[in-house]
Amino acid sequence: MISGVFQPLAGIDSLLIRSVAVKTQRIRKASRSLQGTRVFNTDFEYVVEEATDGDLVYFDPPQEPVSKTADFNSYHADEFDRDDQRRLRDAAVELTEQNVSVLISNSPPITELYEEHDAFSVTYVDATRAINSDANNRGEVVEVLITNVQPEDRRRKTLGDFTE
Repeated sequence: MISGVFQPLAGIDSLLIRSVAVKTQRIRKASRSLQGTRVFNTDFEYVVEEATDGDLVYFDPPQEPVSKTADFNSYHADEFDRDDQRRLRDAAVELTEQNVSVLISNSPPITELYEEHDAFSVTYVDATRAINSDANNRGEVVEVLITNVQPEDRRRKTLGDFTE
């Protein structure tokens, strides 16, 4: 050891370099896969006019609360309430009629809004939540994925499955 000079543990430098290289490759691959993708953070109704045949639209609205303490629909002054959830459903139905693929993530109570529409299927998934005022209650919650994408078109599971 050289006196007065910081020397990291052996092997850490090469491990860190390999980790950064892998992350860089993944970011570049994601970037190539997402060429031509547009991301918006605004009221969702505009997309009915913007989306075209063959597009995929992903909606991640504030979720309907599943308990009194799980109220995540008021991130801003205009809360996202059940009427907004109905507007979202109506937009998803209209997009489906335009041959646009739709994927919505939400909480289980919302599934009742989609039950009468045969075009949509619901999948229940465990989602990890790292945010909670009580650290002991952080962890997995049940979330739903609502989509009009047919099962045979959902086969691509990883970024590597998509063409570059």
